[in-house]
Amino acid sequence: MKKILYLSISLLLSILFVQCEKEDMFDKYSPEILYKRYVQTQSGMQWQYSPDAIDVTLGANETEYTVYSRVSSPNGLTKVVISEVVNGVEKEVITHTADEDIIMWSPNQIELAQKFTNITATKITRITATDAKNHTTVRDFTIKK
Repeated sequence: MKKILYLSISLLLSILFVQCEKEDMFDKYSPEILYKRYVQTQSGMQWQYSPDAIDVTLGANETEYTVYSRVSSPNGLTKVVISEVVNGVEKEVITHTADEDIIMWSPNQIELAQKFTNITATKITRITATDAKNHTTVRDFTIKK
């Protein structure tokens, strides 16, 4: 009788453990996009990636600006698109894919520098990042004139 009871309990436990799904702790994380900003530190002015970097104001004679950013994801990046938004219309500037550009840097992170020229009015730049689990993040940076 004890053998049947032990066998039944072990069979029940094995069925319970087989049906448990392994949860990936990174499933809930989307790609992160951070822009650089110029900040005062103890050793002087330095560029730093910051969640607070959302815009810049150009001087009267400035017509170009390079937008620096870092895109990362613990799930691995598959596609990063840099666009400009003009009059509400999004125009793709460049696309980086896992097949080519991203893997050369790191599958989980890419640092970008995109130069925009002939800026005569406020311009919105947009980065759209997609990771291997199909999570997408969109973040804008405004160049004010």
